[in-house]
Amino acid sequence: MKNTTHEENFLSYQPTALDTILLVDDESNILTSLKRMLRNEGYTVLTAQSGSDALSIMAHQRVHLVVSDQRMPEMNGNEFLQHVKALYPECIRVILSGYADIHAVLDAVNQGEIYRFFTKPWNEADMKISLRNCLAQYHLVQENKNLLAEIKEKNSRLAEANQTLEAKVKDRTKQITKLNTQLEKSLMGSLDVLSHLSEMHSPVIGNHARRVSHLSQIIGERYGLRIDELRQLHIASLLHDIGKMTLPHQLLLKHESQQDKYEKEVLQQHVHSGEHLIRLIPNADQAALWVRHHHEWFNGNGYPEALKGKQIPIGSRIIALADYYDKCLHSDIQLNKTGLLMTPAQVITLIQHKASVQFDPELVAILSDYIQENEGVIEDKDAEIEIFAKDLRLNMVLAKDLLSDNGVLLLPKTHAMDEITLLRVKKYIESHPCTRGIFVYRWSIGL
Repeated sequence: MKNTTHEENFLSYQPTALDTILLVDDESNILTSLKRMLRNEGYTVLTAQSGSDALSIMAHQRVHLVVSDQRMPEMNGNEFLQHVKALYPECIRVILSGYADIHAVLDAVNQGEIYRFFTKPWNEADMKISLRNCLAQYHLVQENKNLLAEIKEKNSRLAEANQTLEAKVKDRTKQITKLNTQLEKSLMGSLDVLSHLSEMHSPVIGNHARRVSHLSQIIGERYGLRIDELRQLHIASLLHDIGKMTLPHQLLLKHESQQDKYEKEVLQQHVHSGEHLIRLIPNADQAALWVRHHHEWFNGNGYPEALKGKQIPIGSRIIALADYYDKCLHSDIQLNKTGLLMTPAQVITLIQHKASVQFDPELVAILSDYIQENEGVIEDKDAEIEIFAKDLRLNMVLAKDLLSDNGVLLLPKTHAMDEITLLRVKKYIESHPCTRGIFVYRWSIGL
């Protein structure tokens, strides 16, 4: 857009009858000469022979330009123009005098803030151009004023619109946040259900997936995973064994040493099934990949693709470690020399021997530090452990109520296992298979 200069505005200005000029002089012949000069200029020209008459005219009609004589009786030009300035500040003020009085000129400039000063006699051509420039200046000022008013109004509307928009955005953000929270809760609830169904089909302890997920999050945070990666880790660790739901239950009950080559190959397919199932969850592709590779070994002897070292995705390496730790601590996958379940310290010692073979040594160090830092909490006398019913032993003390699958209370919390109760519980479990684990106090295991 082309910028318009001050001079171009003046040159483009065209006089109209809407432009009103008021001529003020106590000499009628001067007024007649001025009117004759302006006769063909296209202005509306008014006259007054005193300052008071001129103010009366201006009170009833809008005047754009005042040309006033300096020396007039009762009210001189300076005094008159001061009144005009106070009452009609937008009106352009011009002083006309037949006396070369520098003091009068200065007073007119300082007090009346005149735009131009002309002497008598005047040059008609110069005065016409000057008056035209005066009116061009008037319209330029008015145009700028109108533009500023328009900008101010638009800014006010814009500010109001912005406030409305901000309120709408805030309200919509609140709604979206609420919806996202509901969706997240729904997703987490669905994941919990899926993990529970997976564990009902698997021979692991009922809360195994939740414990693996909790421990995986701890390792992942200490390793420095991002928030989005931790979310993927939560999904993958919670559902790491979901693929086993597609396998025959009898196969899962067989220990690995009892499985033939075909059965081992079938078992290894659960990682592919798990990956496929998790990819059905929106935005969980990374979690699916981590589930696919959570049985890889650090030395390359794992499955399904015999990946080695850092080729194995970090989430898979974390889940493998947390999964093994929890199984050693809560099931009979590993027993110490006394035939009892292992303590956290004993499990860590076993895992450390498998560093760089089965597990990432960096992650093993992270887990070891965590267990050592929290040894007092983990080994607290009130700490509980979840075991299979078949692992229930004499003198073990229940840390939670023992319930059947349909919620019937079998034994209350703090009940100590004597020979008769132990026999009855095991017989009941044989006839009424229970998918839940049994919680006992860790301190009671060695009694």
